[in-house]
Amino acid sequence: MIVMANSVEDVQKSVLFANRYDLLVTVHSSGHDYNGRSTADGSLMIDLSSMKEISINLQSKRHEAGEVTVESGNSWLKIYEKVQSVDRVVVGGSSHTVSPGGYTLGGGHSPISRSFGLAADQVLETKHLELFVIKALMVKSKTTKQVGLGLGGYYIAVKSEQFYRLKTKI
Repeated sequence: MIVMANSVEDVQKSVLFANRYDLLVTVHSSGHDYNGRSTADGSLMIDLSSMKEISINLQSKRHEAGEVTVESGNSWLKIYEKVQSVDRVVVGGSSHTVSPGGYTLGGGHSPISRSFGLAADQVLETKHLELFVIKALMVKSKTTKQVGLGLGGYYIAVKSEQFYRLKTKI
């Protein structure tokens, strides 16, 4: 069963549905996971590929070259095109069809990593949905600005937006 999520609310409703019917939840953005972790037999797959907002803030107070906010359904090609239009670069994948969510969770090695570091090092903030399983089920949206603290136990997190540092061209 596949849910084509278009919003945070779609993801929340899907997780509640899966819990009600005791279904395993998998999350899919671009499907590039070599080990197939975005799919499972009999699961409810939440497909984020329709969530494609991109916004650029060149007046960022958090980073002098600006920041780009992307939803998980974007491909790096679309992100690069948007960032290039304002004469900036962002650390991203060399395969243009990969999405930022899984790529960044894997560290984010890039052809420009020697100059700017890994993509994971460029994340200013991430917004994700949390599903807590503690007596009652509760789904809420949360912003995490301390991304290095880990996710803890007894819940899953679906990244819906990432905020990356922009870099000036060398």
